[in-house]
Amino acid sequence: MLRNKPSISSAELVIEATDLVEKFRKICIVDNVNLRIPKGTIYGFLVPKHL
Repeated sequence: MLRNKPSISSAELVIEATDLVEKFRKICIVDNVNLRIPKGTIYGFLVPKHL
C-alpha cells in the first residue's frame, strides 16, 4: 500500500534512512526500506523470533 508522504522538514526528523538493506547470513531481512521518523514518534521493527 502506498501512502502520501507527509511534508516533514529534515529538521523535524530524528531518523531518516534511504534504500536500507540488512542481511543476516544469506537471508535478506530488510530490503530497500525508506524511513522518515519525526520527533515524538515511537517506532520499531518486529521480526520473527527464529531470526
